[in-house]
Amino acid sequence: MNLEFATIRTRDLASALNFYQGALGLNIDRRFQAGPNEIVFLAAGGIQLELVAGPESGEKRAGDNLSLGFAVEDLDSTLAGLAEAGITPVSGPASPNPHVRFALIRDPDGVLIQLTEHLA
Repeated sequence: MNLEFATIRTRDLASALNFYQGALGLNIDRRFQAGPNEIVFLAAGGIQLELVAGPESGEKRAGDNLSLGFAVEDLDSTLAGLAEAGITPVSGPASPNPHVRFALIRDPDGVLIQLTEHLA
């Protein structure tokens, strides 16, 4: 079994796309209407991120028990680029061991995003 995709129901698809496509650099794989919902799949490494915008989007929240993790090449330069877009960490950078550094940010819908740099 493989994880194929993760879904985020967004209140504002344009803001979500600006964040995931613009700030994080994910590419749109496909975009379509499904009844009252607009759905966008973004390529995110080995899995896809599905953004769904529609009448019920944003009514339910996963809370802080869920986060999405993205590996980055250079955490400092990634955070600097995000800062230029007005996105600041809610936590970190932190290094819990000598092999990893990470920081936490939030997407426009409040989803917690962990950016992780794996060190040699």
